[in-house]
Amino acid sequence: MTAGDIGDLRPGDHFCCIYKTDEEHRALVTPYIRLGLERGEKVFYIVDQHTSEEVLGYLRDDGLDTGPFLESGQLSILSVDDAYMKGGVFDPDGMIALLREETEKALAEGYTALRVTGEMTWALKELPGSERLIEYESKLNRFFPGSRCMAICQYDRKRFSPEILLYVLTTHPLAVIGAEV
Repeated sequence: MTAGDIGDLRPGDHFCCIYKTDEEHRALVTPYIRLGLERGEKVFYIVDQHTSEEVLGYLRDDGLDTGPFLESGQLSILSVDDAYMKGGVFDPDGMIALLREETEKALAEGYTALRVTGEMTWALKELPGSERLIEYESKLNRFFPGSRCMAICQYDRKRFSPEILLYVLTTHPLAVIGAEV
């Protein structure tokens, strides 16, 4: 995947990334985050399998000083508890309401869009409501079109079963598998 491919993505897009290696992960999320920041979008990254330090390291290794973006709030690294499990239970409708609210807030703050990416490995931990993951992915397809929000849902191919990955592919309009869109 090249930065040019990522550059074709626009607000309203919802896609998944199914990656196998840390190199594939880095090659996708680094340009995705960087382009959002350069385009004046607010960027949320929801960590689970990777740490915030790893993700920020990707950007620093790419020559980006993340300090000003973090200080201004343009870039936020969120935990699973801050996002998917807000309130202690995963609620697809609640998460979509949060995305809608954060998109409106980003626009009111002068950003051009909200760019989100989340690691989905949290769903393997049998947290309350995690069985509703595919329902959530499906409902996102009604939220994103026409919105000023875009998202990549990240799936580690080594961790998810082929059956779940098949559902993931059928619920996302766009997919990146390894480095291929």
